[in-house]
Amino acid sequence: MNTQEKKVYYKKIKNYTSSLIKANYEIKRLYSFSFKNTDKHQGRLFSGHSIQGIPKHIRGLICRQNTTDIDMENAHPKILSYLCKINGIMCPNLDYYINNRDSLLAGFENRDEAKKLFLASINNDTLNRKEKHQFFKAFDKETKMIQKRILALDDYKHFKDEVPPTRKHNHNGSALNKIMCCFENDILQEMISFINHKNIEISALMFDGLMIYGDYYDDKDLLNSLENVINNTYEQLDMTLTYKQHSNKITIPENWNGSNSLQQSLKDDAKAFNNMVVDFEKTHAKIVNKSSFVKFSESLNEFMFFNKKSLVESYEEIKCKRVVKDKDGIEAIKECCFIKEWLLYENIRKYDDVDVYPPPLICPNNIFNLWTGFAMDKIENYEHNQEAIDLFLKHIKILCGNEEHVYEYIIKWIGQMIQFPAIKTTFPLFISGEGAGKGSLIRLFAKMLGAAKVFETSKPSRDVFGNFNGAMKEAFLVNLNELSKREFDGSQDYFKALVTDGTTQINIKNVKTMVIKSFHRFFGSTNNEEAINTPKGDRRNIVIRSSDELIGNKEHFTKVYSYLDDVDAVKSIFEYFKNIPGLSDFHKEKLPVTEYQQDLQEMNANPIELWFQNYIKQNCNQGEYEVKSSDLYDNFNSYLRSNFPSWNINLLQFLCRLKRLNVDGMYSKKSKTIRYKLINIDKCLEHFGLDKTECLVELDDEE
Repeated sequence: MNTQEKKVYYKKIKNYTSSLIKANYEIKRLYSFSFKNTDKHQGRLFSGHSIQGIPKHIRGLICRQNTTDIDMENAHPKILSYLCKINGIMCPNLDYYINNRDSLLAGFENRDEAKKLFLASINNDTLNRKEKHQFFKAFDKETKMIQKRILALDDYKHFKDEVPPTRKHNHNGSALNKIMCCFENDILQEMISFINHKNIEISALMFDGLMIYGDYYDDKDLLNSLENVINNTYEQLDMTLTYKQHSNKITIPENWNGSNSLQQSLKDDAKAFNNMVVDFEKTHAKIVNKSSFVKFSESLNEFMFFNKKSLVESYEEIKCKRVVKDKDGIEAIKECCFIKEWLLYENIRKYDDVDVYPPPLICPNNIFNLWTGFAMDKIENYEHNQEAIDLFLKHIKILCGNEEHVYEYIIKWIGQMIQFPAIKTTFPLFISGEGAGKGSLIRLFAKMLGAAKVFETSKPSRDVFGNFNGAMKEAFLVNLNELSKREFDGSQDYFKALVTDGTTQINIKNVKTMVIKSFHRFFGSTNNEEAINTPKGDRRNIVIRSSDELIGNKEHFTKVYSYLDDVDAVKSIFEYFKNIPGLSDFHKEKLPVTEYQQDLQEMNANPIELWFQNYIKQNCNQGEYEVKSSDLYDNFNSYLRSNFPSWNINLLQFLCRLKRLNVDGMYSKKSKTIRYKLINIDKCLEHFGLDKTECLVELDDEE
């Protein structure tokens, strides 16, 4: 073994065993099909960074004391022979190789290289013209015939079609190899089932075999039983299993004493780098794509971001101990700057990027999840307080203006927010006089969800949509306090998208801008009687004029404040919302429209929208029809003369503004000289939330 091989082997052993040590010597591994075969679940099962991928000599050092390796002997040649038998394909040279492999390979200078030569012939569709061995030449010619015959069969021809188009050569060889790997894995599954039935623990899957815990090398009955299961399932396969001895190439010298090593002397030292890094990485990680670092503060239940410079400045005084080598290769323990060592640590805890994945979403392994859960989810033991629940339900009902249908919707809105944080819903805006109780509801949210989860701002143009919105990275419920139309200037469309879907850009000083999924919920509270525009058919906003009856009610608020400071009370209220049934499809429910919101919609409606609603009411007994744009304009002008005599726009302005209404059920058409509108009355009625039956009754009354 040369020096380079020693270095490679050493690194392999160190990385694998250090991961075992970190995991307290037990790692559960997941096996999956190659990414090329994921959709069809075919071929070999792989597990990255497991013992499966460790070279056999290193694997022998680690496993020979506690596992038994069971191997399919001559697996692929036997599987290929089996395929030929069941499909009536003669393969005398292949069968001769299987039955006389040892004597044939002995005729070559290097047995291992010769074995690879025959396997390569099976998996390559080009004749080997370099090798002059007479039997091999006949074998090689036969395998090319077998490839073509098998891939011409209806059961297998699709394998050739699935060879990636980027592969320019060896289509037949690649396809045949995939077929054999599929059969190999099917046989392996039979082995797994039998071993599990015997209550023997499997250590690892090894493609054409597996390793089991324990020493079974003398147990011939186990091997024979396992062979019988396979060969009874696949008649004519005649598979032979063997106990494969582990490699003894790497050994530990008898005179080596680990307790004398410098690394061993640091094992229990709290200042040792390897010990410090375990604790440090419980709360810190590197974010590769952002060139930044993240820390989770348990006390604040929020994340803090650093660039490299600020991270070093924050931790540069912390020292650690490491074993280092001098220029002569002599090891010694040296005190080092911990953070600088950690930045160069080859196994540093790192993620490609950050994002937010609330339940029930599953965060990918390479993404750092910014979701931290709700504060009350962490409280396990509490005393139920029904009085607190009843008081806050009454409080919420008053904030809903005592409108029952609105109250029921808001109760569900809160419950759905807690139960399904990954599913966004709507934007409720509460309008009331000062001291009506809106702030107490926000405080309840902060207590239930966690202070960092609730972000309150009166400047959304800066803190939500602007360049200083770092607080949005942990925020879940965003309270737009003292909302006004002026704050939405230029941001109305962005806010509309943010309420129900999309992503958001997070800007933190001295940290690279990050774009994350937005699962933010928005909640508005204001004294402004006309805080937002709310069009008819509004599917995002619910505007609620709260009752002012609690203003000045000191007795009520004294109880409210006492419960807000009582963990049992807050937990009881949280559990009430968390256990409201039937909220999985709440986001699909139709929004209630308050009387106050209807008044605002009437005030904000423009003459074109009012005219068009009136127009479809007048034509509600129609189905779908075409009408000239000029005729619609004439009808509109007639409506203006009766309702808005001071209004005056030309035909082009009228058509542009009509188009901007974005009415479902109205479509533009035109010929060479005439413009038309195709109108579907039912869709238009649905767009404006109008009832066709009521419209027909009104039409009959007018007639």
